[in-house]
Formats: sequence, C-alpha cells, structure tokens
Amino acid sequence: LVGSEMCIRDSRHIYHDKDRHIWLATNTNQVIKCVLESNQLKATSIFSVPSVLCITQDRNGTIWAGSFSQAIYALKKGEKVFTPVSLYPQSFFTFTPTLRPLSNGEVWIASFANKIRSINPDTWKIRIPDISRADSLACIRRSKFIPSVLYEDSQGDIWIGTSHNGLLRYTSQNHKLSPISGIGCTEICSIEEDMQGNLWISTLHGLSKYERRTNQISNYYASDGIGAVSYTHLRAHETVLDL
Repeated sequence: LVGSEMCIRDSRHIYHDKDRHIWLATNTNQVIKCVLESNQLKATSIFSVPSVLCITQDRNGTIWAGSFSQAIYALKKGEKVFTPVSLYPQSFFTFTPTLRPLSNGEVWIASFANKIRSINPDTWKIRIPDISRADSLACIRRSKFIPSVLYEDSQGDIWIGTSHNGLLRYTSQNHKLSPISGIGCTEICSIEEDMQGNLWISTLHGLSKYERRTNQISNYYASDGIGAVSYTHLRAHETVLDL
C-alpha cells in the first residue's frame, strides 16, 4: 500500500465507494482512503477512527463507519474528520458490525443486542423501524441478537444475517420480521441476489440458495464440489456469482 506503512492484511474491512475510492478499516484505529493507480493501491487520506468494523456510503456521498463502540461515525464529502453519532449510552456494551443503505435513502444500522436503527442521510435523525416484540422473540431464539450482514433485495425485503440465529427477513410492506428455516448453518456471513432474484447465503459451513419462485432452500457443501467448507464473502456480477 503506497503512502502508508500498513499492509492489506492489516485491514479488517474493505469498501469500494461510488466514486471509485477504496476504503480500508485497519486494526490500528485508522480508516484509509485509497485509489488504484497502475495496479497499486495508493493512500490519499488517513483518518483516525476507533475500532471500525464496517464502512458504507449513503446517497449523499457521506461515508458511514460502524465501530466497536456505542457510536457510528460519518464523513461528509469534503470534510477531513469523521463525526461520531451516538446511538447508545456510554455505559452500554455494544458494537455495530453491519450498515446498509436502502433504496429509500435511509441507512440501516444493526448492532449487538439492540434493536435495529435507521438513520436519515439528510437530517441524521435516528428512528427504530416497526418490529413487534413478538417477532423479535420468535427470531432471536438463541443467545442475543448478533448481526453479521444486512441486505436489501430487488423486491424491497431486508435480509438480516446473524450469528447463532441464522437468517431473518424483514418484509417492508407489513413490517413483519420472520426467521428463514432450512439454511444449512446458523452462522451467516454474506448475502447476494442473482439475476433471477434468488438469494445466495454464505455461511461458516457451506453455501445456501433461496429460490424466490418456489420459496425453497438448497444447501451446498464441499462434498458437492463448491470447493470449500466456509465462505465469508459473496459478490454478484451480471452473469456469475464470485465465491
């Protein structure tokens, strides 16, 4: 990495924004903004941000970072310092491993042992989406709510991957949160939608496919020829799915 003493292996999260910048969240309380030039990653700005776990970008171009703390952090276009946005009391232990901008412009925030939050990208006003207590209890059957990934599909449903409690679906039309049964492993790592509207879910033990047309789950393991026991990341392209 040109312009920085760190190596790529020191990063805990990598994000590619709409302006073709690459953002690295490091293990040393830094966020590094980079560009790719002549097949080399060049650092253009380095920010001091504590314990960043994930990065995303909203419709206004603001960069949001979830952290191992009670706050998330925001960097507006043109600014040089990330601004902390407090979500929970300082005495409350939590962390935010996943953020997701939605088609309506809001950014969803999923934090450990807390209700999901949504932040307005224009006003930074935070609200709690309408999820009933009964639905929450039905979905979080083991341990606490430990989110791992948020994903909005082409129909506007929001999928929530968790650790220990598998895959959840929030249906925006009726505000219903429901568990999805049949996934081969309850440790969800990543979610992607293919061109047919099917969802592919990577886990710590195999790969699962949710077929939209039939509402059926198919599970694939190393013995099926997929080449690995676990997958931590998926990326969809026009015709293929990278594992």
